[in-house]
Formats: sequence, structure tokens, C-alpha cells
Amino acid sequence: MNPHNMSFPEILDNFRDRWVTFTMKDKSQRKLYVEEIENQLDGWDDVIFMVTPPKNDPELLDILLNEIVSAVPGEHEPLNTNI
Repeated sequence: MNPHNMSFPEILDNFRDRWVTFTMKDKSQRKLYVEEIENQLDGWDDVIFMVTPPKNDPELLDILLNEIVSAVPGEHEPLNTNI
């Protein structure tokens, strides 16, 4: 899916509170749990996906829309903090 072509309500419906596989601009893929999504109405310059930091990258807290090429939503799976 291309969130760049979605309205903010569509982005919320498809990606909030679930696992999402992001394809980044550097062609890497990251499967991350998106806790919340905010936008300009919340004071940000871009749409921001607030993720649970993975154990292998504990500094990662946010993904900006302009950093990704596409995103594939997963199911509303419980967050497994052992990942």
C-alpha cells in the first residue's frame, strides 16, 4: 500500500495499533508495531508513525512518512515485546 496516496483517516484505519511492514527509501524492510500515528494537527511537519522500539534498535521510536516507500499492514496482533 502506498500511504502517500491516502488521507490521514485512511492511514489511521490501516496502520494504527498493528504490525506494519515498511519498505524504506533505502530499500530495506522493517516490520514494526505502530502504536500511534500523528500529523500536522499534532504539531509535526509530516505524518509520523510512532513505533514500539525493537530490541535490536532501541533508539527507534518514530518513522516519518517521507522516509518510506510503502507499508503493508498486518493483523491486530498482540504486541510481543520479545521481538
